[in-house]
Amino acid sequence: MTKNRDEQFKNIARITEEYELQGNPIISMDTKKKKFIGNLYPSGTLYATETVTTFDHDFFSLADGKIVPHGIYDVQNNRGYLTLGISKDPSKFACEAIKLWWINYGISLYLQAHSILIKCDGGW
Repeated sequence: MTKNRDEQFKNIARITEEYELQGNPIISMDTKKKKFIGNLYPSGTLYATETVTTFDHDFFSLADGKIVPHGIYDVQNNRGYLTLGISKDPSKFACEAIKLWWINYGISLYLQAHSILIKCDGGW
């Protein structure tokens, strides 16, 4: 257990409130497990009008490549954004996803913003 955990959460809550009052964006972000793409069997349910034939395992040798799903959640607007990429550098990809979110959405939603609060769990 991390020492002073309660104080850490109180500090995050204080900073979050400051950002919200100042009209600055608060986003939460997460990168998920890399996924193989191609004619591979996905877990879950698929409804189709025709038979769909796929490989029954998702081995890399059967895949057309890999994608990295990266999500950004805009806390104030209750909206999620998904970026799919192929980068092998997770930090570079995460920064690029934030930049794309800002250029395509954030800049027009937060006209007076001078800072962005980014919350992420670091894999815990």
